[in-house]
Amino acid sequence: MKDSSNQFHSILYKRNPNAILVDEAEKKTLFQSETCEYIDLNETAFSIWQAMDSPSDLESICKRIGFIYEKEIDDILPDVKEWLCAATEKKIVSSSLI
Repeated sequence: MKDSSNQFHSILYKRNPNAILVDEAEKKTLFQSETCEYIDLNETAFSIWQAMDSPSDLESICKRIGFIYEKEIDDILPDVKEWLCAATEKKIVSSSLI
């Protein structure tokens, strides 16, 4: 595994408390109460959401996802960053500088 430490920024991600998980049997959906938008999560997105059971930095989230899917951090980092960026825009995740 290559050293990814320079790719991790000092940002803390956390679930937005206004994003409520609606567990519909096989389907995982978030309801964003501020925007009244429903957002369907695929398996990977749901795993990222679960990885933020407490505020976490990018490295911690990637380590948890890498462990679950048996992948190297460098392999999943771009997808995790992309999802976190989209989730922040949709206001289901919030971020702050550490």
